[in-house]
Order: sequence, then C-alpha cells, then structure tokens
Amino acid sequence: MLLGTFELIYPFSDMFWGSVFCDFGNVWADEWGWDPGELNASLGVGLQIDLKMLPIRVDYGFPVKTEEEHLDSGGQFHFSLGRSF
Repeated sequence: MLLGTFELIYPFSDMFWGSVFCDFGNVWADEWGWDPGELNASLGVGLQIDLKMLPIRVDYGFPVKTEEEHLDSGGQFHFSLGRSF
C-alpha cells in the first residue's frame, strides 16, 4: 500500500479555513510488484469551521487519474466532525 496527501491550508479568519489538496495511492497484491505509474490520484477543495470544541470540515474531491474503472465515478463529498489524531 502506498498513500499520500499534499494540502495547502489558508486561514480566512480565526474561525474559517480553506484548503486545496491532492490525494494519491494504491494497493498491490504482491509487495514487490508495485508500480508508481499505477497510482490513483484526486484533487479537491475543502472548508473547515473551527468551533474550538468541535471543528467541522467539508471536502469535495474528484478523480484525475484512476487505474480501476469503478474509481472514476465522479466527485465525492467528505464530511467530518472533531479532531483527527
């Protein structure tokens, strides 16, 4: 398995943050059979509202390179509450 993320975050204020990101990765059955040319990649934008006790984040990502046909079904929203560790 190979996974990665690049993200640029911009604070609009103390409470609102915007971001742009690129996620990439793939999983191979053979530990020596991996090929970096087979990575899947997506781009996206996000908005975070920092309520101190409960940050709320909404992201929208869409595929730009897929190795599997079922992964190229269009963009998707991701919603999260709370902090990640």
